Amino acid sequence: AGDASLKILCTAPTPDAPPVNLDPERLISDVDECPAGYVDTAPVAGLNSNFLVAGQERSFVMMAPPTTYAGPRPLFVGFNGTSENGTKFANRADLADFAAAGFFVLAPSSIGNGMFWPIWDGMRPPGAEGGANKDLAYFDTLVACVAAHYEVDKKRIFVGGHSAGGIFTNKVLRARSSLIAGAI
Repeated sequence: AGDASLKILCTAPTPDAPPVNLDPERLISDVDECPAGYVDTAPVAGLNSNFLVAGQERSFVMMAPPTTYAGPRPLFVGFNGTSENGTKFANRADLADFAAAGFFVLAPSSIGNGMFWPIWDGMRPPGAEGGANKDLAYFDTLVACVAAHYEVDKKRIFVGGHSAGGIFTNKVLRARSSLIAGAI
């Protein structure tokens, strides 16, 4: 079975496969999806706070690509690990490199919503998987709000994280697979 699986993974696409359109395409979002305080005012480069989602005040770091880049830009959302916040993670992981390469970068801060591991709500006990998830609501609102104010490429939205942030990355990848282009 292992050889057959490897063969499937290594097989080239068939000539009749439809072409993949990689041209940037703006993620359409309305400022009404932003929390109060961010409807008329766009998130800024640096620390943003008082971002009210699901009854919780959240904060995040945003880094913007240089103004030499035009049109919809890719977005990377990086989730902090234990004993970190968005600012510490962004600095430690050198997320500014992504911004310099043309990405919008968001480093949201966790606030302890998890059930098994308190940092992010990335794992749930059996039977509780489908309940409301304030961290997913935060991710959804954050991406929608940034896309309402800036040109984000809907085909190139990526997530990643370290430690507990990696667990939540997996949760976001599974829960928002139609939106996410890749994860690390």
